[in-house]
Amino acid sequence: MDAVLLTIALLCTKSFNYEKLMVGEIQRQRGIPLEKVGKVDVIHGKLLVEDRDGNTIVSEPVRDFHGAALKGCDECADFLGRAADISVGSVGSQEDWSSVLVRTPVGHAAFERVRDRLELRDLDRVEALHKLDALDKKVALRSLERPFDPSAPLFIDFEEHVRAYGGTDRAPVEPDR
Repeated sequence: MDAVLLTIALLCTKSFNYEKLMVGEIQRQRGIPLEKVGKVDVIHGKLLVEDRDGNTIVSEPVRDFHGAALKGCDECADFLGRAADISVGSVGSQEDWSSVLVRTPVGHAAFERVRDRLELRDLDRVEALHKLDALDKKVALRSLERPFDPSAPLFIDFEEHVRAYGGTDRAPVEPDR
């Protein structure tokens, strides 16, 4: 029996290290106590931080927080989560709605099980998905220090990673044994 029954990807261009983003950037750099933070989101290229009452306390270009992003994000060319059964995110939909891309028969079966409990509508801006996907690929190709092969395996082994990234800021760290 397979251990993973359903995979759901987030439409994503960047993920952050919690300590670097929240403690380093929000609390230390901007002087905002973490207990005041109610919500953090990235919308239209801006990192937004709201307090617990819903008031915006930070609205800055996401590029201002690049140092808090995970190193692999710049190399990732999979904004749309192509390997997942279902991809979900806000791009392409009106505010307060989510875009859902059903990709596989497993994803379709899961979606059909909950369809009657969802309020559904067509995507508002399909072109926004294509635009961000293209931008994500452009950033990845600029950052990638090994040849890009979209049909290659999803993962590389540790030794290959060391050969490609040894001596760089993306060098792998040997796991504790």
